[in-house]
Amino acid sequence: MKENRNNVLMLQSESYSELVRKLCLPAVLIMLVTVAYNLADIFFIGRSGDPNMIAAVTLASPLFTILSGLGVLMGNGGCTAMSLSLGQRDYETIKKTSAFCIWSCLFIGILFSVTVILFMDPICGLLGATPETKQFTMEYLRIVAIGAPFIMFTNVVPALIRRMDPRALR
Repeated sequence: MKENRNNVLMLQSESYSELVRKLCLPAVLIMLVTVAYNLADIFFIGRSGDPNMIAAVTLASPLFTILSGLGVLMGNGGCTAMSLSLGQRDYETIKKTSAFCIWSCLFIGILFSVTVILFMDPICGLLGATPETKQFTMEYLRIVAIGAPFIMFTNVVPALIRRMDPRALR
């Protein structure tokens, strides 16, 4: 509870610029790291000199973004539900919410993997892959599909941990 009181005091007493520095800049930095990761993909693939490989990464990006978005949705939704339960001192609901979010992200990640692998060909067509880019797009999508549960976890678990109260684990 001390942490919650400190957060409330910070929001009430800190200046706007200080709040931006403490709360917004970390989020912006995380987004910049994601952009840097995408640029690194393009840079290293671009060194191959094959524009079809670059096109394949671009074509597969929407599925990666959808998967990340689902993870953020699960994580932030779980975080909000846990915050409400924490305010009510309902520690049993916190346990249930965190378990639901973890198991759901695992299930969604596996379902996503299986769906993408089974329907790779039509998905490539929907994404706009041409005969020249199709094989590269399939390779990149296969990697994204295999990593789907891990991608989900990287978006869900940090959001839940932010809101975790040690008393909920007892």
